[in-house]
Amino acid sequence: MLFRDDAFARHQRMRWLRPDAGRWVREDAARFLRPGSGQAEVVAGIERKYNQDQPRVPAGNGRESGRWTDGSSGGAGNDVAQPMGSIDFGDLPNFSDLFQIAPSEYDNSNFTQLAGDIPDGEGSSIGQNQGPSLEPPEIPAERPITREERMTFARSVATWVTGVGRRAAAVDLFFEAADQVSGLKGLLDAGKSAADPPASLEELQERATLPSQSGYQKHHIVERAAALEAGYPKSLVDGRDNLASIPVLKHIDITIEYQRNDFQPDGTFRSLREYLQDKDFETRRNVGLAIMRKHGVLK
Repeated sequence: MLFRDDAFARHQRMRWLRPDAGRWVREDAARFLRPGSGQAEVVAGIERKYNQDQPRVPAGNGRESGRWTDGSSGGAGNDVAQPMGSIDFGDLPNFSDLFQIAPSEYDNSNFTQLAGDIPDGEGSSIGQNQGPSLEPPEIPAERPITREERMTFARSVATWVTGVGRRAAAVDLFFEAADQVSGLKGLLDAGKSAADPPASLEELQERATLPSQSGYQKHHIVERAAALEAGYPKSLVDGRDNLASIPVLKHIDITIEYQRNDFQPDGTFRSLREYLQDKDFETRRNVGLAIMRKHGVLK
């Protein structure tokens, strides 16, 4: 779908925003707003609801009668205000309450779109609420001090490289510039490897037999410590069939997946690691492979 077509379709969906939409705004909505914008403005804009002065299509125009419009004429010689799109409601008995939203008076087009708002131009492009930013991450003057800062930088590199493509010329230029900063190589390699496409199990296992490579770590498909604690022999746990070389950021994410409490297949709320304690090796392996697929490591 072209960006302009997607923008049009999105606009049509947003026109039918609930009249009580303010009830559904998250308490932490300010986290998602543009810097300098207040949550109160957005909520107030959503809660304005009905405005009797907002233009509508005059009666006598079939299904279009009474619909919100921008009040402009659709073409030469046509005095009828054109509605914003044509939505077929079929036999819906009463849909007038869907339109109780006034035109926007605030510049909050990045957060909410009210009835009467018209998309500008041909629609937004990638980097404008349509996908990953096309702008590369800011290269720090020196290696970030804290672990949190290092992880943030590495993940921002991974997100950007994934968005623009590994083979894009801008990616090569970015890494050439970033390589000039001492101490960034490990973080850059971690970000670059996280953008790898999924690979076959054979490829991941073969890479694990090679010398270690920056940006990658050896990963036990069946968790090593838990398997050894359960009594499985070290030769099985550390065997070639249980080892794979995967991107370091994906390795961290998978480890977190095992530690995080969640609802398990048996209905209990606990960590995946706890759920697998009484499971056999084959079950643990199948779960491990499934998680690798989930995180985009394994095809």
